[in-house]
Amino acid sequence: MELEEINSQIISELKSRLKKFRPQIILYFVVANVLALIWAPLAHSNGVRDAASFGDSASPMSFYIARGLLVANIGIPLGLVVLIVVGVIFWYPSTVAKKRGHAYKSLIQLLNIASLFTGVTWFIAAAWAIFPSEKSLIDPIVGNPTGLGRRNTGDTIGSAKHGAGRGAAHESTTDELIDRLIDMHSKGLITDQEFARKKKEIIQREY
Repeated sequence: MELEEINSQIISELKSRLKKFRPQIILYFVVANVLALIWAPLAHSNGVRDAASFGDSASPMSFYIARGLLVANIGIPLGLVVLIVVGVIFWYPSTVAKKRGHAYKSLIQLLNIASLFTGVTWFIAAAWAIFPSEKSLIDPIVGNPTGLGRRNTGDTIGSAKHGAGRGAAHESTTDELIDRLIDMHSKGLITDQEFARKKKEIIQREY
């Protein structure tokens, strides 16, 4: 699954959840405003008493009403939005890895959780989740002997020479199949959707 598609899904899911909670959100604003108006006279009376003890003038009732409504309608909702955004950003590496069916999604999730203590692991997890979804842990050292991303560490270590030949043959066949597919598409024998689906099947087929 492409990263752009995953991002669209995350945003769509977030919007869908907010729509589900629309009645609760409306109820919150009604209750919060009522409580703010109830709180204002109490806060005002306390303010008058405190001001009198210091010989100062108390703030008017309108000040407490405005402050209560401001907190109820802007302060608390804004705080909740920030928490939701931070949560989505924090779990982004794990979400991407899960949606892509990443071979190392469990390790990525552990790195994601570890970022609670060190932010560096979040960037490692995000990079690992975004880039090729199936890579062995020693790829950066030995390279890609099979020419493909679908393999484990055993393939990389023990089958480098064999894997190179197998990967080359697979890539050659892949190029031939895709050329045929392009020819069919140019002749109008298959639709754009069929072309995209068949091309994906060819690229991701087992070898």
